[in-house]
Amino acid sequence: MSRNVDEGGRPSLISQRMVNYIWRLVTLGRKNNAVEIQKALKEEFGISLSDSTVRRVLKKAGFIAFVKPQKPLLPSQNIMKRLQWAKSHQHWTVDDWKRVIFSDETKVNRFASDGKAYAWKLPHEELNSRHVQQTVKHGGGNTMVWSCITWEGVGWIVDVGHCMNSEGYLEVLKDDLLKTMESYGLDSSKMVFQQDNDPKHTSKVVKEWIDQQSFEALE
Repeated sequence: MSRNVDEGGRPSLISQRMVNYIWRLVTLGRKNNAVEIQKALKEEFGISLSDSTVRRVLKKAGFIAFVKPQKPLLPSQNIMKRLQWAKSHQHWTVDDWKRVIFSDETKVNRFASDGKAYAWKLPHEELNSRHVQQTVKHGGGNTMVWSCITWEGVGWIVDVGHCMNSEGYLEVLKDDLLKTMESYGLDSSKMVFQQDNDPKHTSKVVKEWIDQQSFEALE
């Protein structure tokens, strides 16, 4: 294996060709981390490098390491459905999207957030109340709310509790969705309603009601 001289004058343990190969392993998505790359070099070329050497090569090439965020597993058939949906709407204009009413439910904590909270302080500064994320016993509780958003503005927000079923969701649509359109003077026959595939959203009773309305459902 050849030895190149780095800009600093220190001999490199691996050739530029091998550096390029490592770069391609990462950019093409074949390998995700230094340990996987280390094993690949050993299996394919019989080259033994420490994982720390591989990390140095990656850092020098401009890569940064990060913790993989956790996301729900997306089956291949769902990926294809999303791609097909995107292709079927790729020619929509801004005016087309202006017709869409987007809706969703979300959890709201009564006290503080579930996520990480950050603060800044000087190295010698002691912790004070603004540096601490205060908590209450049992988390303080939470609730679920539903709302929607239109091009004209936000819709009504509804406290739907913790166990909303299809009948409860239907009442929200009958009352608060229609009330939102009325508040903004929207012509329901020109609107398109978006909701996700939650079972209560796709239940028979909800589907039948939506089919009877003048607005469309975003497919």
